Amino acid sequence: MTDTATDVAKIAREAAIAATTEVLSRLQAGYALEQRVWLSSQEAARYLGLNEATLAVYVKAGCAPESFKIGGGRRFNRADLDRWIRAGGITAFPGVNLRPYDKTSNQ
Repeated sequence: MTDTATDVAKIAREAAIAATTEVLSRLQAGYALEQRVWLSSQEAARYLGLNEATLAVYVKAGCAPESFKIGGGRRFNRADLDRWIRAGGITAFPGVNLRPYDKTSNQ
């Protein structure tokens, strides 16, 4: 084998070892086995037991589960919703003002 072919083979082996190490570490952390299920805002709100408008307020306030704007809609990963619930949901954000005005006020 030429020096160039030997170098390429060595680089390929090192890349394979690095990739295998990464996959194993993700398996141990539980990431690689996590099923990615994406929900629309309406589906996510229903899953969380919220009104869709309430979820939109949480998103705007920065205290909603992680989401991504895709096309004209927002998508939530179900695993992120589960983590948000386990972390305490909206109660994990005690200083966030989610009600800028009081609807019951006659002012």
